Amino acid sequence: MPVYIDVHGGGFVYGYKELNRNFCIALARRGFAVISISYRVYPQADFLGQLQDVNAAIGWLQNHADEYPIDPNRMGITGDSAGGCLSLYTLAIQSDPELLDQEKLGFKQTNLRFGALVSGKFNLSEYVDDTPIIDGNEPDLLRILAKPLFGRFIDAAECSKIYSLRNLTGKLPPLFLTTSSDDFIQYESLALADALARNHVDFELHDIRPAKGEALGHIFPVGLPWLEESEYVLDRLKTFTYEVM
Repeated sequence: MPVYIDVHGGGFVYGYKELNRNFCIALARRGFAVISISYRVYPQADFLGQLQDVNAAIGWLQNHADEYPIDPNRMGITGDSAGGCLSLYTLAIQSDPELLDQEKLGFKQTNLRFGALVSGKFNLSEYVDDTPIIDGNEPDLLRILAKPLFGRFIDAAECSKIYSLRNLTGKLPPLFLTTSSDDFIQYESLALADALARNHVDFELHDIRPAKGEALGHIFPVGLPWLEESEYVLDRLKTFTYEVM
């Protein structure tokens, strides 16, 4: 079976893989094997350490693929919120050897063929230097934790790639993006879609507008996979993935 590796959200400071049980079941019902992973949250690990945890989990699965009824040549990654960010940068590290020194930092080679990102935090450019963050939509927690959380990764990475989503995304595999018009970081998915389009990366974006009097909010396909809108998005995710894998 084709595989989705699922990376949970939680603002980089909270969460565990069991939170996404219903989402993983929804993916499994659509014909995917789903491997749900945990990673150390801050302050146990910063962003670079979390990326190393995700990489280690993928490496373990690749080494043990013959123990499961899965196709190691059809593996992808999905993540929501902070997990979406970790998934994007996992794909970027895999796709661009110039992003950072993978051997020095202990990253093993991965073979992810596609990704599905739900309401992620993607743009790290505001954390590259000490310039004050003026975007009122930015969560206060990330403002406070920016330097200790992202600093070591930013210091290790090629700065030009971090400054610009367009510089980061040029070599990525096909991506499926989901957000909603009442998602508090909707703009992040739209900015990522713009960068992907400018780089001619294969992607599909679903920015769902809730019906009058209803709400979807942040990561609705993960938190509420039984909603009609979630079912629609998950069905489209299945079609997209089977077309690009």
